[in-house]
Amino acid sequence: MKKLISFILFSFFITSPVFGEISEHSGFIVRSLDNRFEVISPNKYQAKMEVVIENKTNMRMLGRIMINRSRNIEYVSIEAGEYKKYVVDLKKNDILHYLPLNPAFQEIELIVGNKFYEIPPKQ
Repeated sequence: MKKLISFILFSFFITSPVFGEISEHSGFIVRSLDNRFEVISPNKYQAKMEVVIENKTNMRMLGRIMINRSRNIEYVSIEAGEYKKYVVDLKKNDILHYLPLNPAFQEIELIVGNKFYEIPPKQ
């Protein structure tokens, strides 16, 4: 019994930094699933923002990262099961968007401070 309690406490201390890393992330994580997108956003705005796009589908994903719906920052091409990281320079009032092209999906606004949200939201 004593070994079991020690193991549980040891496991907690090893895994707890992982949870802290998610909440203190300095950018966006955009996860593409078969029928929706999941977004984990940073707590606060930064001039250089990371955007990590994960493709969890079974096909190659194409898209665009844009600022204010008009300025293209990067064209995205990610193979199935892979991810890529991009760094975007933002001004204080800029709005960052990700537009999936293949498979076609609605535009995703990347909102600072929302922590976790889904597009489309669960019904």
